[in-house]
Amino acid sequence: MSGRRSSPSSPRRFPAAWRTLADLVLLAVLECFWCWPLPLRLGSAIPGDGPGDNLSFLWNFWWARKALATPGLHLLDTGYLFYPAHVDLALNTNTQLNAVVGATVLAPLSTITTLNVTILAGFVLAAIGAYLLARDLTGSRRAAILAGIIFGQSPYLAAHLLGHFNLTSAWVLPWFLFAFGRMLDRHSRAAAAGAGLLLVATAYTDYYYLVFAAIAAGAWLAIRCVQARVTVQRRVRSRGRALTLVMLCTVLLVDAAIATGILLSGGGRLRIGRATLSMTGTFNLREMGWVLVLALVLVIWRVRVRVQRLPIDSRLAGLLAIVAGVTALGLTPLVLHAADLWRHGDYVSQAYGWRSAPSGVDLLTFVAGNLFHPVWGRWSMAIYSRFQLNPVEDVAWLGIVPVVCAWIGWRRAGGGEARRRWSVLFAIFFIWALGPFLQVAGANTGLVLPEMFIRVLPIVANARIPGRAIVVVYLALAMFAALGLASLRGRWSGPVWQWALVGLVAFGFLRAPLPMYEPKPSPIAATIAASQTPGAVISLPLGLADGFGERGRFDRINLYLQMRHQRPLAGGFIARLSPRVLDAYARLPVVGAWWQMSEGKPLPDPDVPRGQAAAAALRREGFAFVVLDTSAASPALIESVRSLGLPRVMADGRRELYEVSPSARARAHALRTDDPTGF
Repeated sequence: MSGRRSSPSSPRRFPAAWRTLADLVLLAVLECFWCWPLPLRLGSAIPGDGPGDNLSFLWNFWWARKALATPGLHLLDTGYLFYPAHVDLALNTNTQLNAVVGATVLAPLSTITTLNVTILAGFVLAAIGAYLLARDLTGSRRAAILAGIIFGQSPYLAAHLLGHFNLTSAWVLPWFLFAFGRMLDRHSRAAAAGAGLLLVATAYTDYYYLVFAAIAAGAWLAIRCVQARVTVQRRVRSRGRALTLVMLCTVLLVDAAIATGILLSGGGRLRIGRATLSMTGTFNLREMGWVLVLALVLVIWRVRVRVQRLPIDSRLAGLLAIVAGVTALGLTPLVLHAADLWRHGDYVSQAYGWRSAPSGVDLLTFVAGNLFHPVWGRWSMAIYSRFQLNPVEDVAWLGIVPVVCAWIGWRRAGGGEARRRWSVLFAIFFIWALGPFLQVAGANTGLVLPEMFIRVLPIVANARIPGRAIVVVYLALAMFAALGLASLRGRWSGPVWQWALVGLVAFGFLRAPLPMYEPKPSPIAATIAASQTPGAVISLPLGLADGFGERGRFDRINLYLQMRHQRPLAGGFIARLSPRVLDAYARLPVVGAWWQMSEGKPLPDPDVPRGQAAAAALRREGFAFVVLDTSAASPALIESVRSLGLPRVMADGRRELYEVSPSARARAHALRTDDPTGF
C-alpha cells in the first residue's frame, strides 16, 4: 500500500476525480435552473398548465404506495379505477420504476414531492448519461459538458415536461447505450449485466424508450456484424430508357397539372358513364407524383447495396446471452401480465389506416426556433400556431451552434466505428421521427416514408407517436457536437472560446419559467374520507378514457380527489383500456345510463335512472357516494341524479355530494363539519 501512495500517478487521480465531480455538479445546477421554479415548489405543485396527464402520473405514484402498503393489492392491476370492473395496468404508462422508488426510498416525502424529485433527478441523470458517453468518446471535459446540456436541456424534454413525465425520464437511453457500448468495445461482463439491468429499468419507465433502446442496440450489433456499401451509378443511355423517361415526365406533368387545377378551382366530380369520379383533393395525386419521381430516379441511376459479413468475436454471443438473461428475468412480471391480457383478448393496440396514423415532426419545426425560450419563444409559438403544429409532439429544434459543432464533428470523426454508430442512429431515428408522410409547414406532401411500414410490426406498432423518436436524434447530435468541439484547433481550442460555445448552447436551449399546477384541497374529498360508510364513488359526468380517446367526460381532477378519499372510483383513465370494460359499463343499469348521458346521448324517458329503484341499484353495485359537477353535467343528468332522492351531504361550489346509504341523513351534519383541510 505504501508503494501505491508514493506512485507518481496517484496525485493526478484526485484532482481529475474532483474536476469530474465539479462537472457533474455544474450539470445538476444547470438542470435545476432550467426547470425553474420546480426546485422551489417540490412539495406544493407539479409541472403543467392545469389538470391533465400530469395528474395521471401523480396517481401512479399514489397507487404504487397504496399497492405496496396494502395486502391484497397489486402494482400492475387495480380495482380502484373503472369500478366495479378490474383493469390490468401492464399496458398503462405507469412509470413503475419512479413510482416504486417514490414509495420506498422516498417514502417519508409526500406523493407530490416524490414525483417532482424523480422528475428532477431524471433530468440530472440524462445530462450525466450524455456526459459519460461523450467523455468516453472524446476524452474532453468541455465537450462532455456540451453533450450533457444538449441532451439534458433539449426542447424535446422541455415539451414533455408539461405532463408526459414518462418521457422526461430519457436518462435510460444514454446510460443503456453507455453500458452496451462498453460491452461491445471491452467485452465486459459487468457492462453486459449493466446493459440488461438498464433495459429492465427502461421497460419499467417507458415503453417507447424500451423500443428505441432495443432498435439502437440492434443497429450497433448490425454495424459490428456487417458492413454495407451503397454505390450509385448512372445508367447507360439507350433508346428504350429515353422513351421511358419521356413517358414518365409526361405523366408527371399531367399529374401536376391536374393537382394545380384542383387547387385553383376546388375540384369537382366527373361522371364517366355510370361511374362518378370525385376529384376534390390532391393527396392521391401527390402520392402518385412522388412515385413517378422515384421511378425517374431509378431509370436514370442504378443503386446497388453490397453487404459484407465481418468477423465476429466469439465472446460476443456470451455477452449478449447475459444481456438477454438479465432482461428476461427482470421483465417476467410484465411479460406474464401482457400474456394474460393477450389470452383474455384484452390486449389493446391502435388500428391504423393508410392515412389515419399519427403524423411525425414537421420539417418547419427544425427551423422554427425554441418555442420555450424566454426571449424568442413567443415568435416560435406564433409559427406553430400559424401552421397548426403540435407544440408538444412536433418539437424538433436542434439549435444553430449544436448543428454547426455536430457537422464539424461528423466531418472530422473519420471512418471509425464511433462515427458509424452515431450516424446510423441519427439516420434511423431522424427518418422515424418524420412519420408516415413528410410534413412541411403543416401540409402533407404525400411522400411515403419508412415509418408507414414500421408501424405494422407487432411490438413497434405500440410506439405509435413517431415524433418521439427525435429524442435519439438529440442524443446523436450531442455526441457529434462533442466530437466537433473536441476537434477544434487554434484559438478555438482555448478554454475561453470553448466555454463561450457551451454558454451559447445553454442559452439557446434555455426555457421560460415552467408553469406549475397546484391542486387545491377539496372539502368534498375530505368529507368522503371522514365517512365510515364503505363503498365506491361515482363522479358525474362520467368518462372512460385511454390514450386513444374518451367516451363520456372524465375530469382528471378526480384522480387527485381519489388520493384523498382513498375509495374506488367509477370511470377513469389508463393508457390502454380493454373493450370488455366498455361492454361491462354499458350493461350496468344506472351507471351505464349515466355514462351514455355524460356522452350527450339522449335516452328514452323510461331508460333514464330515477327514483328509489335507481338508488337501490347503486347500493347493490357498491356505491356509497355520488359527486355531481353541475357546471359540466347536462340538465337531464342533473335531473336524473336529483330524482333519486339521495340526501345531499354538502356542496362545494359547482360540485354537490350525495350519499347513497339510507342512513346518510343522520350523519350529514357531522360530515359537513369535518375539517376539509389536510389534502
